Amino acid sequence: MTHLIFFSVEPTPEGGITGMDRFPPADVLAAARGHGCELIICFGGNGRSSGFSAMTRSPDARKAFVKKVKQLVKRFKLDGVDYNWVRRRKGRGRGGSNMMLLSYLMNTLCLTVFCTSASFI
Repeated sequence: MTHLIFFSVEPTPEGGITGMDRFPPADVLAAARGHGCELIICFGGNGRSSGFSAMTRSPDARKAFVKKVKQLVKRFKLDGVDYNWVRRRKGRGRGGSNMMLLSYLMNTLCLTVFCTSASFI
C-alpha cells in the first residue's frame, strides 16, 4: 500500500471543518507513516457533502476553508487532500465555484497528492 485516505471530514457552509472526531489519532498516523504510506484526508462523500455548495459560492467561506485545510495539512503533515463532493443534480451545476475553490487550493497548498471526485445523483 502506498497511500492511505482517511474518510472523511466535512466542510461547513461557512468554511469550517467538522467531523474531526473521525480523524485517526497520532499513533495511527505514525504507524501508517512507518510503513511508508502517504497520508491523505478526504472531505465529503457518503452524505457528508452538504457544506460544499454554500462554501464554494462564498469568497469569504472559500478563503476560510482553504486556510483551515492548510492548517490541517501542516499540523498532521499530510501528503494530500481528496475532495469527494456528492450532490443531487438540480438544474445547472455550480462548476465555476467548485473550480475557483480547487484553483485556490492548488495555488495555496504544496501537496504530493491532490485528487477530486464529484458525483451527481
